[in-house]
Amino acid sequence: MERLDKLLASTGRWSRREVRLLVKEGRVLVDGAPVEMTPKEYDLFFYLVKNRNIALPREKLISDVWGYDFYGDERTLDTHIKLLRKSLGPYSGRIVTLRGVGYRFEG
Repeated sequence: MERLDKLLASTGRWSRREVRLLVKEGRVLVDGAPVEMTPKEYDLFFYLVKNRNIALPREKLISDVWGYDFYGDERTLDTHIKLLRKSLGPYSGRIVTLRGVGYRFEG
């Protein structure tokens, strides 16, 4: 993860095959085409990429992406993951559901 932090800090970009995160521009490209995301979807995607290949418990995702004082519906995370998977199209499988735990982004 330290390497990704350095890469993001120096270039403002993360890329893995056909999915690209352009941090400084606040955009995501899939197969070279820009993907429409809400600000929260983008925040969630950025967090998953930053913590790629790490099992992230639901509670950690909610507290780190939404904030400790979030009192919304517990299905909010699932809804955002669903929308994020739809945005990633053929690469939606990179977001893996860890039953009873949370999620992991494989990249």
